Amino acid sequence: PAVKNELKGKKILEKLNGGQGSLDELAKTFGTDAVVSSSSDLKLNSNALPSVGLDPVAVGKAFSLENGKRTAPFVGENGVLI
Repeated sequence: PAVKNELKGKKILEKLNGGQGSLDELAKTFGTDAVVSSSSDLKLNSNALPSVGLDPVAVGKAFSLENGKRTAPFVGENGVLI
C-alpha cells in the first residue's frame, strides 16, 4: 500500500505542477476528488490539519509561508497538498 500511495502521489504531482490559477480553479481541473478547505485557527504547536489529519510537515510548511502565498504541490501523509 505504501508504494501504491507513493506512485499515486507522483502522478497527482505531475498533474498539478503545471496548473495555474486559484486553488478552486486547480481543484476543478483536477476533478471531483480535489477538496479546497481552509483553517483560521491553526496553531504552531499543532501537528494536524483539520481537513487532512496528522501531517506535521504540512503544518510546518503552512507556517513558513508569507501571508497570501501558497506552496508548490507536495505529497503529505494523507494526500497531495498545496
